[in-house]
Amino acid sequence: MVIKIPKKRIGNNYLFSIELILLVLIGIGITTITDTKTGTNKNACLSLTFDDGLESHYSIVYPLLKEKNFTATFFIIANISSDPDDLGRRFMSSEDIKKLSEDNFEIGSHTLSHEKLTNLSKEEIEKELKESKELLEKTYNISIYSVAFPYGDYDKNVLKIARKYYLNTRAISEYEKEHLIINSFAMKQNINVQDICQYIDYANRNKLLLIIIFHDISNKPKLWDTSIEDFKTILKCIDDSKIKVGSITECNEIKKSLYVSAD
Repeated sequence: MVIKIPKKRIGNNYLFSIELILLVLIGIGITTITDTKTGTNKNACLSLTFDDGLESHYSIVYPLLKEKNFTATFFIIANISSDPDDLGRRFMSSEDIKKLSEDNFEIGSHTLSHEKLTNLSKEEIEKELKESKELLEKTYNISIYSVAFPYGDYDKNVLKIARKYYLNTRAISEYEKEHLIINSFAMKQNINVQDICQYIDYANRNKLLLIIIFHDISNKPKLWDTSIEDFKTILKCIDDSKIKVGSITECNEIKKSLYVSAD
């Protein structure tokens, strides 16, 4: 079965249709039980993911998630630097990341050095995926099950190597037949936050998996960032919807039960 997904326009930006953003993971022939006390659809799941290991993820995101009792997955560049990057962004310290892990937030790999993997040789791809997992596991005494490809970039070679080391791999906003791939929707500064709230509500009502990617959370957001005010609004929409919030690994367990084969 081939699924062709149209795009839709929001403001001046073209986004993939809501069916794609929500991963087209509607369960066929699966009885879904709704908790009458909370209104939560037990086969719906929202995963909040944060890329690059930025300082704002600890100083801003972490306390806001704790306040709502939400979990999340933080994808860390294993060779993370204590110096600002070319955009002036600062990164979490190893102590910050350790605290997140100890507080039961999932830590995932964002590779060793955030290179575009399809530009690398097979040996270099292997190094980025294997050694990042090993370094994070050794540094924080945890198991790493998930990887997010930098820039959402991958091909068959990247995917084949990733299968050797990870249960879950995350791409960005595209339909993929491979069972291993988890697709997701990346927030941008100029996206209408109320549209995101509608997607969250739609996902919950239709028992879907929704994964949202965040980068920096800031009072002065750049293109791929989110303002603090918008982030708080999204958290309120999640809270109001009563959708289950899980890590990538937790939500992928639901994904497996709902997956519709595209063969």
